[in-house]
Amino acid sequence: MKRVALITILIILLAFTGCGTLTMFSDSNPSGQVLFNGEEGESTGALAAAFMEMTEKPPDFPSVETVLYYQNDKGYLIPVRRNILKQDNLERASIIALINYPITQSEIRGYGLYPVLPQDLKVLSLSIKNSIAHLDLNDVFLTPVSLSQERNMITSIVYTLTSFDTITGVSFSVNGNKSPVMPFETNVSGVLTRSNTMINSNRLNVTQGYAKFDSYMWIKDANKNKWCIPVSKEVEVLTVEDRAFHIFDSMNKGDDVFETALPLSTRLENCSYSANTVLLDFNANILNYTGLDKEMELISQIYLAAKQIDGVENVILKSQGKKIKLIEGTNVSSGLFLADNVNRIDR
Repeated sequence: MKRVALITILIILLAFTGCGTLTMFSDSNPSGQVLFNGEEGESTGALAAAFMEMTEKPPDFPSVETVLYYQNDKGYLIPVRRNILKQDNLERASIIALINYPITQSEIRGYGLYPVLPQDLKVLSLSIKNSIAHLDLNDVFLTPVSLSQERNMITSIVYTLTSFDTITGVSFSVNGNKSPVMPFETNVSGVLTRSNTMINSNRLNVTQGYAKFDSYMWIKDANKNKWCIPVSKEVEVLTVEDRAFHIFDSMNKGDDVFETALPLSTRLENCSYSANTVLLDFNANILNYTGLDKEMELISQIYLAAKQIDGVENVILKSQGKKIKLIEGTNVSSGLFLADNVNRIDR
């Protein structure tokens, strides 16, 4: 019976559409409304929806994985790995995926996540030149209701776009006007990068004369979802040689909000680089844990933290000068690539 009904729906769809085109998700149609030749058609849309329900899954459109920064119920920004539809301007599509459209709400609400950008925000243009994304938005960008929303909007955009290998920074404009003045006075003039933009911190702009790095910590919400998130820290001096030591020292202790998978008194003893690989040599305490879940959290936390170091693509773990075998047997002899699955959600 189900097969007959499915065939019937397909026949009716073909009768309605003829040689037309059905569109359900696109850059110009971010809400997911079913369109026929670019226009809304109630009957066609209902039939297409019925078709999707009968097949028990959406059509197999090609998609691409990207990293999008949503917020949880406490206002912390969460880097989420998810698929978006493959299209010409993926960078633009990634910003549209941050907007508070009903379909985005429905896709991520079950994970305790919320879109950061207001529903009426429009991406007027996005171009990339010399690795800088020039993003022009409408004036809804200038109407955040609080300082925390203002910071999260800006930071979410900067971190989402700089997740692409093609982008190192973002230049904002509103209705074509450069250097817009934000209502809570956050400075968005010039180019914002991960080097001068704080995340999950009590400020967005790095203090003049200071440098920043991102500590990666675990956070758990009321629904028991657990995420590994960046938390920015400032230091007066941050040399290339000291960067890894600052990062892992900051991850050695949790608090009332954040947890760490690094065992107590774990310390980075040495750090060296070879091509695009960083070799991290910890003291013996790195192995003072039990359980596969804890092992995977440890791998993910170290991997994400190390990947922020310029040029690093792979991470090799050592302890007391020797490559290590992890307690639960996870093979990391060739690197911590397994952590690519952290914070991944289904579409």
